[in-house]
Amino acid sequence: FSRYKQCIALKKYMQNKQHRTDKVNHIANITIFDSETNQEIKANAPATYIKWYSDNPNFKKILSSHFIGDLDKFGILSNDYEKFFIQRLKLYNKELKSLILWKEGFDNV
Repeated sequence: FSRYKQCIALKKYMQNKQHRTDKVNHIANITIFDSETNQEIKANAPATYIKWYSDNPNFKKILSSHFIGDLDKFGILSNDYEKFFIQRLKLYNKELKSLILWKEGFDNV
């Protein structure tokens, strides 16, 4: 796990754009990358670096595993962090609800 870490580059990009610290460090902004990818990204905007990886045949599956949907809807192509933040929180919420709902009816367990 030591070779994986939160995307430091994205944090740097956001800090350079003067986003609030609470949003920079929010769970909705955390994505785990390996060190090599983190170095490749550096402080580039998401709209820039996302294109570097879009030819990967597993691109959509990888995005989905990081709770990222349609790039335009998520504001990635326009570097719209507020849009990204809201859309990603919606996906987190949906996933959490799906994991919790199976327990309905088991209140006494």
